[in-house]
Parts: sequence; structure tokens; C-alpha cells
Amino acid sequence: MSDKKLVIEPLDNIVYFEPASLSIAGLDTSSVQVAIEYAKVIAVGKNVTNVNVGDHIFVKSWAPDSIFWEGRRYSFVNVELNAILAIVREK
Repeated sequence: MSDKKLVIEPLDNIVYFEPASLSIAGLDTSSVQVAIEYAKVIAVGKNVTNVNVGDHIFVKSWAPDSIFWEGRRYSFVNVELNAILAIVREK
């Protein structure tokens, strides 16, 4: 592939996210295989209204479609699956 930057634009009801690690109040998701994933929203499709780019979310680990390409994981979830459980914010 050339040196061009890859731009990913999710379609319709799709959320593109990257897994992240969370370590607050005794909860550490960095090294544990769990049924719920903590992630950061990178891009959203035009019909997504309940989450925004930059939000951190909890998503069911069975729901995402993941693509491994050139050493990187790209994860997508359709909001119609109701697999995004919560938006995570700091107080």
C-alpha cells in the first residue's frame, strides 16, 4: 500500500471503534478477556444518533465485526444490534 492515510467512513447504522483499556475504581480491562469491551468511537455512520466520535463505550464482545489489516484491528458494530451498552464518561 502507498503512504496515503486510510479514511474509514462507516455506513448508515455502523459505529467504527478501537478497543481501549480502562483502569479506574478498581476495574482494569487491559489484560482480561471479558464479555464486554471498552472502546473509543472513531467514526459513526450517518444514521447513528446515540453515540458520537470520541465517546468511550461499553460494547458486547460478541457483536463487533473486526478486520485485521496491515497489522491493525478495525472494529465495527451495527447500532441496531443493541450491543452498545453504555457511553462511559468521567465525573
